[in-house]
Amino acid sequence: MAALLRPFRRHDLGEIVLCAGTARALRSVARALHLVPASGEGSNYLSGDTLRLLIEQLTALPLAARRDVPGMNPNRADQIIHGAIILASVLDILDVSRARVCRAALREGLLLEHARRQWSAAA
Repeated sequence: MAALLRPFRRHDLGEIVLCAGTARALRSVARALHLVPASGEGSNYLSGDTLRLLIEQLTALPLAARRDVPGMNPNRADQIIHGAIILASVLDILDVSRARVCRAALREGLLLEHARRQWSAAA
């Protein structure tokens, strides 16, 4: 992963946007644990520091206890740590302090793009 991402460090990437369910799940847990604001300024961002803190806290818990963590979707408890490690690594490799978490995922973006094309073709 580092070999793939490291060349992008020399470019101004602007804002990094995370558009996956894992990012939204981690944001939900971070909000519930008061690591990020529930709303307003900063509520849609995850920092590398927040991700590392979540990794530390979640790895200390067995799977059954992770399912009960505030804000946790119990169906994601088994994979949430892996996702947090990947996202924290991406931010570290790109030397980015935080990333915005998008409300929609890739699937929604594909549906919106398909609808836009259908609308344009009909016009």
